[in-house]
Amino acid sequence: MKKRVCVKIMAVLLFCTVLTGGVVSMPSYKAEAVTQQELEDRLNNLKDEEERIAAELNKAQNDVKNQKAYQTQLSYQINNTENQITALSQRIGVLDTQISEKTAEIERTQKEIDESFGLFKKRLRAMYMSNDATVLSVLFGSSTFAEFLSAAETTQRIADHDDKLIKELTAQKQKIEADKATIEQARKQIEADKASLESKQNQLNQAKAESNETLADLQAIEKKAGLTYEQVVAEMEKADAELQWFIQQNQSEGELSPGGWLWPVAGYPRISDGFGNRILNGVQQFHKGIDIPAAYGHPVRAAKSGVVIRADFSTSYGNIVVIDHGGGFSTAYAHNSSLKVSKGDVVSQGQTIALIGSTGWSYGNHCHFEVRINGVVQNPLNYVRATG
Repeated sequence: MKKRVCVKIMAVLLFCTVLTGGVVSMPSYKAEAVTQQELEDRLNNLKDEEERIAAELNKAQNDVKNQKAYQTQLSYQINNTENQITALSQRIGVLDTQISEKTAEIERTQKEIDESFGLFKKRLRAMYMSNDATVLSVLFGSSTFAEFLSAAETTQRIADHDDKLIKELTAQKQKIEADKATIEQARKQIEADKASLESKQNQLNQAKAESNETLADLQAIEKKAGLTYEQVVAEMEKADAELQWFIQQNQSEGELSPGGWLWPVAGYPRISDGFGNRILNGVQQFHKGIDIPAAYGHPVRAAKSGVVIRADFSTSYGNIVVIDHGGGFSTAYAHNSSLKVSKGDVVSQGQTIALIGSTGWSYGNHCHFEVRINGVVQNPLNYVRATG
């Protein structure tokens, strides 16, 4: 419950930030009234803001993802508990049937015992009333001693049979009663297990209901963070457009430097992220270059000869080098671990200008490579070819 309160507070704070303009309320600039440094500073500030809000959005998305994973786990546990309860209910039904069968067996056995004991008592009573005359007549009516012995043995056998039958039936009844007691004890234990599972199921259902409310709050935060992020990205694009205009006005004149184009990272031909539209942090963005993953500290080389017009640190791009090649063409190399050139340096094609790294807004060691014409980004693959 405390977690849900915290989530709601976060949602309110974020909503208030959006309503009041917060960090995304940016002043309006006209390109003609500012310097290149002012535009770069403004763009860097926006990139700082983009990074911060992107982190918030990423956290919100992860929170939503984790909450959904938690719900999946709860659903599995609820389903598993329901299956266990069903199985126990079926087991109780089987035991009830067995108890009914044992009860019927006990009743039948008791009836046989009562009938056998009744016959035995009738025989004893008849023998007592006749003062054993019947038995004696049977015995002494024998014509031979062998017949006498046979009659006596038969009489004893009848008595023994009655006694044995009663004892066997009594023992059988006792066994059935013991079996029934065992089954009833097992049924009590299963009933207790079932009650425990039902209590667990109620707790799981309650937890899922609370999770649904938490998820709704987190999704609200995710949505608001996404809207804020989109606003910052829009401001960034606006500032980037102004910077492009400034570069266009201040770019050196002259023809494009001679020779073809060189792949900027020798030995690493793979592209991890291409040029054009992409989804980042759940928001569509336009990727202005290509990303070439490589080992940390590996040399980054100039794609063409030219003059370095920028060699510094950008919050978003990290350590960045921009080279003017003449004819309106320029290239950018970002996220470097260190720089090997300075602004104003004349560089030749293939010269090491930086080392691979992951500075700025980066997700691993790579070179972010851009090609621009009059400040407008182009698809680098129209000019460079991946080589090993």
